[in-house]
Amino acid sequence: MLRSGVRGWSKAEEEGMYGFTHKNGTLPLDFKDKQGILLFNKQKQILKQKVIKNKVMEFKI
Repeated sequence: MLRSGVRGWSKAEEEGMYGFTHKNGTLPLDFKDKQGILLFNKQKQILKQKVIKNKVMEFKI
């Protein structure tokens, strides 16, 4: 089993995204964390896809 160790959003980031989406009806694609990384790019699913793709590429070589 491949374990990615991916964390995803913090509780505060999750609440911020949910609050904005609930209020405005859209997902904010320009929200950033304290380090300037787009929160959309920190989604657990997106990060896991990158880890899996990298692992597949290791086997391909």
